[in-house]
Amino acid sequence: MNKISYTISVLVVVCLYLILIPMACANSITVQYFHQKGCHDCEITDPIVDRIETQYKNNTIIISKIETSTVDGFNQWNKYGFLEVPAIVVNNETKLPKEEITEEKLKTLIDEYLVEEENITEYTTEEV
Repeated sequence: MNKISYTISVLVVVCLYLILIPMACANSITVQYFHQKGCHDCEITDPIVDRIETQYKNNTIIISKIETSTVDGFNQWNKYGFLEVPAIVVNNETKLPKEEITEEKLKTLIDEYLVEEENITEYTTEEV
């Protein structure tokens, strides 16, 4: 009986994990920051991304710092059609090439996504 109870418990935990993790990620805003060691422009934008990461640490924002000198990093960067680093992609849809990366612009963009997520959450939790 103990083996059956244990197996059922494990299956329940796995099922909950598979259901809840995608739901949590769906409400997250992703920021992909493509950069490269030795890049002069990246040395300017690295602190911007670090400050944004600190400012939004309590929100549902996931910042991925992707090194484009690796094969995987290069492939991810390349699929967005960028020509230079640094570059940023927010929620796999909004692209910021290096000329457009400013702290103000990135904050505004993230805030717009946060408001959008908040509106979606309010809409889906409203009683009919």
